[in-house]
Amino acid sequence: MFKIAKISYVDYPNSDTKERTGGERFKKLIKFAVNIKIIDIYISAWDKDIVKSELSLWLQNKPSQSTLSNGLKQILTSFSEETQFKLRNNSNEIIFQQEGIYKSISKNENIIAKDEQEDVGPFRIFKSFVREGIHPFLALSNNEFLLKNNNEFEAYKDLVETTLSLSPKRIVIFQEVKKENDANNSESPDSHQIIYYGAPGTGKSHKIKTEKLMGVPSENIFRTTFHPDSDYSTFVGSFKPTMKKQYRYNGQVKAKYYEDDDLANAKKDDPMIDNIIEYQFIPQSFLQAYIQAYKKPNENVFLVIEEINRGNCAQIFGDLFQLLDRNEDGKSDYTIKADTDLKNFLIDELGKDNDGIKNGELCLPSNLYILATMNTSDQSLFPIDSAFKRRWDWEYEPIKYKNTDWLIEIDGIKYSWVKFQKEVNRRILKDTGSEDKMMGDYFVNPHNSIISKKLFLNKILFYLWNDVCKDGDSDIFPSDNDFSFSKLYDDDSSETIHSMMKNLVIEPEGNEIETTIYGKSDSDDVKNEKNTIDSGFTGVILDGNRFPVTTSKFDLYIDIIKKIGIEKIGPIVEDSKYRRKNRPLISKIQFPEILESNEYSYVKINQYNVVKGIDDNTKINILELIKDKLNLDLKIETDN
Repeated sequence: MFKIAKISYVDYPNSDTKERTGGERFKKLIKFAVNIKIIDIYISAWDKDIVKSELSLWLQNKPSQSTLSNGLKQILTSFSEETQFKLRNNSNEIIFQQEGIYKSISKNENIIAKDEQEDVGPFRIFKSFVREGIHPFLALSNNEFLLKNNNEFEAYKDLVETTLSLSPKRIVIFQEVKKENDANNSESPDSHQIIYYGAPGTGKSHKIKTEKLMGVPSENIFRTTFHPDSDYSTFVGSFKPTMKKQYRYNGQVKAKYYEDDDLANAKKDDPMIDNIIEYQFIPQSFLQAYIQAYKKPNENVFLVIEEINRGNCAQIFGDLFQLLDRNEDGKSDYTIKADTDLKNFLIDELGKDNDGIKNGELCLPSNLYILATMNTSDQSLFPIDSAFKRRWDWEYEPIKYKNTDWLIEIDGIKYSWVKFQKEVNRRILKDTGSEDKMMGDYFVNPHNSIISKKLFLNKILFYLWNDVCKDGDSDIFPSDNDFSFSKLYDDDSSETIHSMMKNLVIEPEGNEIETTIYGKSDSDDVKNEKNTIDSGFTGVILDGNRFPVTTSKFDLYIDIIKKIGIEKIGPIVEDSKYRRKNRPLISKIQFPEILESNEYSYVKINQYNVVKGIDDNTKINILELIKDKLNLDLKIETDN
């Protein structure tokens, strides 16, 4: 995005994707661009002690507001102005540059910054750049771009417009690119071999069906599923015994029934027919797709392999492995000799001079595409070696949290599936450091969007208990010493599930959005703290140490935040439901709605601004939220 350097991966072409999903790390090669020289010239103009101090803050993710840091922020921003970003909205792709954001803000238009699936590429980096307060003019709150600095903004916007007008890369400000499915399958897919991988239930097979196979005739689609017993013969083909009917002869004359035979379902004088066993070469999914591709050279043919890592790929593919190297036209770079049985079968099917068996050699045609799926959480799987991986393109299928209308129903009480899914996945990622065992959008497929208690227990909780938490890897279930999975099936099972939901900080649906766990409204018209008559807190016990209210409850609230660490607390509260004037109660931005309010004001803690004027119940709810999210040893004393 900043065009400072180019990173290439030494060992593995797809390792950049794998690294982001929490996998192993790979060796990288960094090649610097001319922009690093500009930064070097700028920094060299400053005193070395100042530079050392400032760079130390940057390395700690604490860029300061000094003149040096502010100048560096402006340089990085200017480097990124030519970058084109992409996000998806309503099945369209929106391509834009920062200039488009600037112009929309000047028109007082709302700029929503959220991809309907997942922020990817330069846009993901750009959002982090803005969210961390490094961009000199833009801020990000609740996935909305805001103007944080009016000074010099219009002048800078004009500079950007002029600069981009001189650049050959100035293509668009905003542009929507429609996605169209080619119903007649006349346009070839981008890659001939793709493995779609991700957590269970992310829709990998669905993506293949809707994006790759739409409009493809069924006779051009061949499917197989790998498993531990799969081998070359079940994938390619082999000789197998088959039943064949044959006339019985007496010498050179057909034998006949001399009377009716009910057992043989035959009448008198009918010829006698025997069932005999003979061996024939039986093609399997790979060979069926291979033959079809050569018989229909003007049509695309697809071989779909489900669960590719559940089988031993080296054993299954055998010498076909060599065919996976494709040239620019999509044909195999290297051919392989077919064994005698396979050669004879293909000659019978295709003809001796057909390219599919010419000179007795196999070669993948350009119209044959191989697509595969892989669940990263599978435990009974075979490792895929690097040489095999290199011959495939890899596409990660993320969790999109899009089934917002699905509900979990436990004895009439309903919970949001997406809220449960997000919280459980957050804990899995935090505790295991991996996305492999997280639950995808289609981990279950409920009838009428309602996940019944039976389905919730037998599919979701069973998976979490046996595959995620069996070794104590995550804190999803109650931590009581006497808890066991069988308790989810006894007479009090519903209460156990409700208690589990409470532990996950997931409230039943149907309450007001800002109803708090203390039953008080947390809406924007709550009374100012100094006028509240609600019960409040009298002290906080943190890590065994008691901190009583001395000067004011708000001062104690601030002290506790400082002791825990504003850097930990800030992002949690900023993304929570607790707001005033529709703005977060802790943020790096000072919003005009709060500043201009007679009820509220800001208290500065490092880079964050904490709203002052909230009632006791809100303070309690925020501290409870922080306690649950950070798993703190924290207890709130109230005057009840």
